[in-house]
Amino acid sequence: MMMWLFLFLAACAGVAVFFLIPGFKAIKESMTTVQQMKSTGDSITARMNDVKTQQQLLQEKKDYLRYDLYQKKNSFLAVKEGFAEVKDTIHKIKN
Repeated sequence: MMMWLFLFLAACAGVAVFFLIPGFKAIKESMTTVQQMKSTGDSITARMNDVKTQQQLLQEKKDYLRYDLYQKKNSFLAVKEGFAEVKDTIHKIKN
């Protein structure tokens, strides 16, 4: 009778091992997949942050160039007015 009990327990242990090993492998693969997905998600987030930073830098550059162009236009107009005054002065001197 004891021998049958040991045989039954051994058979149960064998069946349990037979089913548990693939289960542990599946759990390990699932954990690996989750880690890879997290890594991919982190990579995508980093790229999105890089794109946002690039957009901010481009906006700042655009604003600076707009301001610079405005300043240069005003400088050009000031020089133009100065030449007009010099031209008028020379014309008055000649007459």
